Amino acid sequence: MKLINNSRVLILFLVISFISCTKSPLSGQRITEISKLKVHIKIQQSPFLQDSNQIILRLFDVKDKQIENDKIKIKVNNKELPLQVRRDLYYAKTVSYEIKNIPVIDYYYFEIVLSDNKTYPLAFIKMAEPILNENIIIDKEVALNEETIIQWKDLKEFTRLTIWKNYKDNNKESYGGGPYAESTINEIIETTENKYIVPRSYYKDSTTTATFLNVEFAAIKEGLINPYLLKGSSIQLTSKVDRTIKINNE
Repeated sequence: MKLINNSRVLILFLVISFISCTKSPLSGQRITEISKLKVHIKIQQSPFLQDSNQIILRLFDVKDKQIENDKIKIKVNNKELPLQVRRDLYYAKTVSYEIKNIPVIDYYYFEIVLSDNKTYPLAFIKMAEPILNENIIIDKEVALNEETIIQWKDLKEFTRLTIWKNYKDNNKESYGGGPYAESTINEIIETTENKYIVPRSYYKDSTTTATFLNVEFAAIKEGLINPYLLKGSSIQLTSKVDRTIKINNE
């Protein structure tokens, strides 16, 4: 019984130590200088699917410990971002200012309101240049014995092409694949007018057969950050356009 109690005390001690190591002391203090803050902003944007759009902003101190301070307000284009605190495994927390399902707009301008109610600029970034749906030409379905031809023109800032497959195991009823599989294709492309051919050999190997191909064009760009913030602060916008191709095995 004593051994069990000692184990519980040790676990509690480790949890408290871990939380104290990841949480900044600025979380419980008045903050009146932006020079004490490091800011990381990530914007996910889709020109055609608003429900996948989101903004995530996180604050850190000089030792890269996250700041959880509800006295600090963040605004984007004069709209306040809600503070989100999520509990992860083993009592760890992720603290961020987030908003989802946002419309695509021309630019994003971030401000911070510190404990003394003074407002300072944080960052600025323009949206990725919009592209036309019809500038991406892909068949919705291809046969297993046909190569896939992906064509495009005038993609402007969308310079990254990623192709991955969803597949079925040839010997059992199981599925796999996805963007992080070893078979994923990543290319930097010319955006004016070009094409990429996926060979038939990509669909099938000795153990798996593709059921779908997923094609993604992405633009990744950096914005402007207030130089008075801590070194390492950043703002990044990623805009993606996705297409899905069915592989007909019949």
